[in-house]
Amino acid sequence: MEFINLTPHAVSIRNEAGEEVLALPPSGEVARVAEQREALGLLAGIEISRASYGAAEGLPEPRPGVAYIVSALVLAACQDRPDVFAPGPAVRDAEGRVVGARGLSASAAYVAPTPEPTPETTPTPEPTDKAADTAASYEGAALRVFTVARGNVYEGAAAPEVTLASGAKISAVVIGEEGRGRKRGLLPVEWRGVEPGKFPGMFTPVGESGPRVCVAKIGQSRAGKPKLLAADAPTTSEYALVVLRTPMGYRGGNGHFGAQDDVPFPGEILVEGVIAQGAAGRMGSGEQLVAVLPRGVVFRTEYYGRLYGWPGAHFYVFDGERILAATREEIEISDDPIWDAARGNA
Repeated sequence: MEFINLTPHAVSIRNEAGEEVLALPPSGEVARVAEQREALGLLAGIEISRASYGAAEGLPEPRPGVAYIVSALVLAACQDRPDVFAPGPAVRDAEGRVVGARGLSASAAYVAPTPEPTPETTPTPEPTDKAADTAASYEGAALRVFTVARGNVYEGAAAPEVTLASGAKISAVVIGEEGRGRKRGLLPVEWRGVEPGKFPGMFTPVGESGPRVCVAKIGQSRAGKPKLLAADAPTTSEYALVVLRTPMGYRGGNGHFGAQDDVPFPGEILVEGVIAQGAAGRMGSGEQLVAVLPRGVVFRTEYYGRLYGWPGAHFYVFDGERILAATREEIEISDDPIWDAARGNA
């Protein structure tokens, strides 16, 4: 397989051990998404505008045996291209600097090849689930839980009762949707005597109902999949568990990124879900995630398609106690240093 780097930066892809397995210099060609700016007048003498994003530009036609590496922003606009990938979650050194990406992120159209074992070989074992690695990394730590949705931040996450195909009933955080072109993601919750929380406001986040888990440890099921163990109080302020109920525009999609276009989503993803529009998701689709986010690291959600006046992106950061949210325009007029990475000053 030939990989072509269509970003303006060198790309370093790492494996689970942090070893570099693919190094790609820029090809000289850059794929981008069309950006439109809507002028919104002045605020305290400063020009305010709203960004929206359209189709990808500069992306070559599919070629057999060729895969294209693009930014996460471009990948989100190319969910019908199985040959287009973006760098995966960020890999950091001991000082917290980004040195590469863990694997590659695929579009919704990508279908993983199925290895065919031969009589001379043993079938390849299933790779270790990244969520299981994450659960081991935070073993024993009780994390604050938040839900974010289009710039709104809510304490806790709904964990309604869910009936499985076997007929068993469990409490679980549910993201995504069921159906063709869609994917429902479940993160089981064990209450262990902890009193469930209740939503503290008048309005409930879209797609949420039932009791809320507000603090939890990350454990593992018998199959090695992540699950939440409800706790009474947080024991760390360095990480937060975040449910990203990211919406999408009409006939569009969405994406999850770091502070800048060339920075991958900095969270450790535990569960993924897919929402969609139209039959089999043909009108558009997007991801929803449950992830562990480190303190002080900015992440953002982008929305594509017809937004009907909604901002095209929201930025978030965990400050140790709460999650702050802002639009790009709000960050441009803010002096808070916590948003420096989003301004490109980090």
